Amino acid sequence: MIQGISNWFLKIYKSRSNLDYDDEIFIYGIEVMITSLLNIFLLLFIGIISGTVNQAIVYFGSYAFLRKFIGGYHCNTNFKCIAFNVSKYIIFVCIYPHIMINEIIMMLIITITLVLIIFKAPFEHKNRLINDNEKSVYKKYSFIITSFYAVIILLSSTYSHILSYVLVVIDLSSIPCIIESYGKSSKNV
Repeated sequence: MIQGISNWFLKIYKSRSNLDYDDEIFIYGIEVMITSLLNIFLLLFIGIISGTVNQAIVYFGSYAFLRKFIGGYHCNTNFKCIAFNVSKYIIFVCIYPHIMINEIIMMLIITITLVLIIFKAPFEHKNRLINDNEKSVYKKYSFIITSFYAVIILLSSTYSHILSYVLVVIDLSSIPCIIESYGKSSKNV
């Protein structure tokens, strides 16, 4: 469906524009925009239904911002990506009222995330490769963003749980990438 819409936009664009863009790059850009809009719409919809609109906005914004730099698991289809992202928020909505996260657990989550960033980030996945220059820049941004989130987690009770959850989701999405990187390094030995 998303690919069909992207192809339709490409036809409209080509019929109305004299600019010359690579078709694959154009289609990819449209697919990313549609996927992002669907993610936002579905998260807001779930937020409205569950009474967690503010948390949905904070979740999507903070997750997407950090995820751009830290990397992690990437799905091989747009549908899987949307389903995976939305299901992670649904899990938060379901478990949030039943879990007490104290300052010690929050500090542990922050520490694990920062250690992962220092030693392994950005997390490269076979569906999203990162060049050496990007790796250096992304590691710095990941560390800065996570440190900023840590300050908010420790100083603000309003969004500390959602940001802690974002860090847990980031940590969990790094596991397949770390396992894959160990598999690559053992083959090279």
